[in-house]
This record gives sequence, structure tokens and C-alpha cells, in this order.
Amino acid sequence: MDGIIACMAETISLTREELYKQVWTTPVSQLAIQYGISNVALGKLCRRMGIPTPGRGDWARRKAGQKLKRPALPKAQRGQSQSVTMTRDLSRKVTRPGGTKLQGKPPEVPVPETLAGSHEVVRRLAKLLQRAPLDEQERLVVGRALFVTPELHRRALLILDGLCKALERRGHTVALEGDGPQAALQVAVGDHRISFSISEALSRVPHDLSPEEKLRLDRGDSRGIRKYDHIPSGQLRVDVHQGHLARSSWSDRGGCSLERSLGHVILAVEAGAAQRKEELAEEEKQRVREDERRRREHEEHAQAERQRKLKKYRQLLADDLEAMAADWNHARQIQEFLDAYEAAIPQGSHTDVVRAWLEVARKYAGSLDPLSQPELVARDLDPDDDVLESAIKQSKESA
Repeated sequence: MDGIIACMAETISLTREELYKQVWTTPVSQLAIQYGISNVALGKLCRRMGIPTPGRGDWARRKAGQKLKRPALPKAQRGQSQSVTMTRDLSRKVTRPGGTKLQGKPPEVPVPETLAGSHEVVRRLAKLLQRAPLDEQERLVVGRALFVTPELHRRALLILDGLCKALERRGHTVALEGDGPQAALQVAVGDHRISFSISEALSRVPHDLSPEEKLRLDRGDSRGIRKYDHIPSGQLRVDVHQGHLARSSWSDRGGCSLERSLGHVILAVEAGAAQRKEELAEEEKQRVREDERRRREHEEHAQAERQRKLKKYRQLLADDLEAMAADWNHARQIQEFLDAYEAAIPQGSHTDVVRAWLEVARKYAGSLDPLSQPELVARDLDPDDDVLESAIKQSKESA
């Protein structure tokens, strides 16, 4: 019974930076549900690690469209952890906000005893393992997909074979994407991809000092000498990389083999895809809100700019009115002068020169009078943008 309970535990590992990003992209209440802890416990964890969190009411203000400044993650102080590992009890019912069930009953995942008839991904990995390089811990490495010692590579392939076939029975597609160091195991769940890997876990043991290192320590020089070594533990683990979510992992532990936890791996893959779908939907809503905000800002700016130009235009109309009134008064004075001049000429003295001069002078006075073309006096007080631009441009050119 204890072994079964141990198999129902999911280990979630987060760096300080990852947790910081998550508390500023997902409300703490939702993160707490994902990790199977209380809001208060998650808040205390953030304070211990020196991670700033949104204030009360910040998420409501963000939802309303306000842009809030995110404080930078400060450097870790002495004694503050750079990472955290949490264990979630998968036997508990975990729900998303709104009551949607996150964890269902884990499916059965039979692991074959032989590699005969194995999945295409497994066959490809088996070939790649034949020429795979070794890492510092003497593990065979295939890109970002597989990290195992030669002793455990067959068991890892059998586990992967059972996992791939179980995922495809649930309608998902498993593939080995990329080449070389970038090769990665990916599961396509609908339109979303979740990556995962299989590795042999490492154990931390005291560093075995070389004779040279012992000599240096005797001289008081400890620079570059490790306190611990990390060696293959003989235990396999599966890591599900869920994008913006925490990395979830299952491994041989507490008398429970990894093979018995594969159903929960499948649930984590599906939950990660569902979470990513929700995130993308929320990102799309945020994009729409941002586009609407920018559209409103553009309209407000354009309206303010039009009002500024309209004010300038109407000032030009006022100046033009003053000028027309002055021209009308000037033209009237000239006409009155010409009338008085013509009246002052003695009878019989209207020579051709006088008549010609009066004709030209009256035409000149008429050209000055804006009322000679009254249809051009009144102007549109709210013209379109082209007229505004043209009027303002002409005023600048004539200035």
C-alpha cells in the first residue's frame, strides 16, 4: 500500500527565475492549485526566496486593461534558495479555477518485455544510441531526449515504447523532432506540443579527491575543487516540459518503479496541453484587448490632433475675416473717393483719359472688395482633413 501511495506523488522542480515568471503571468491562487499547496504557503515560499509578487487587486486591474509595471527579480541574498522542489499528491482531486477537473484516472500503460515491434521513435533512438556521445557522468546522450548509462538504456527504451503506444492510443502523436543536440521527444496533443525526456537521475556524493587536490588542500588552496560529485544513480526519471508551467518529473523512488507512474505522465502531458491552450486563448484575449487599447489611443490622438488643427484653421478664418473686412472698407473708401472725384469734374470735362482712368480705378476697387464675389466669403467651419492640411500649409508658406 505504501508503494502505491509513493507512486501517486509528482515532483515539480522550479528555479527561482521560473517561479518569478509564473507568479507574474498566472494568479497565485491558480498556481497554488497546480502545485497542490495553499495560497498562503506559496506566498511564504516566494517571500523566503525573495521573489516579488503582485499586490492585492493587481490582477483585477490587469483584467480591466491597466498596464502595471513588473518589479525586477532582485539578486538572491545569502541563504536564499535558487530553486525549489515540491511534491504533489496525485491521489487528491485537483481542480482548476471554475471547477474543471485537472487530474482524471490515470490510464494503464503496459511496458513490453522486449523491443520487438517497438514504436518508430524507439527504433530511431535505439539506432542513435549506438553512436551517442557520453556526458561527464558517463551517460549516453541523444539530444534533449535521452540521458542514460549503457546499463539502463534497454529499460529506458522499453518504458518509452510503452509510453509512446499508450499516448497514441489516446489519440496523440509522439515524434522525435530535430537532429543532433536539438533532438527532442514531443507529443502532439491536438494543436499543442509538449516535450518530454527520459534520463538516469544523478546522485550527489562527496567528491573523491585526487592526489593533486589533496596536496592543494594541504597548502590551503581550495579554488576549483568540488565538494560533491554527481554520479548516475541507477534510477530512471521522466521529465515533462510544459512550456510556461513547471517541469514535472516522475522517477524510481520509495520502492515504486517508474513503470507504475507512466499513467500520471500521460495525464501531465494532457494537462500541459490543456493549460497551454488556455494560455494561448488568454494571450489572444490580451492581444485583442491591447489592439483595442491601441486603436482607442490612436483615435484619441487623431481626434486631439484634429482639434488642434481645427483650432488653428478657425484662427486662420478669423484672420481672413479681419482681412476681408479691412479690404471691404478699403474698397469702399476708394469707391467713395472715385464718386466724389467724378462729381467734382466740371460738366464737359469728362475726357477720354478721365473716363478710362475711372474705369480702371473702379475695377481695381472692385477687385479689393470681397463682396464682389459673395459666394466665396463664407467658409466651412468643419472641413475634412485634406482641407485642414492644405489651409495650414498655405498659411505657413505665406507667413
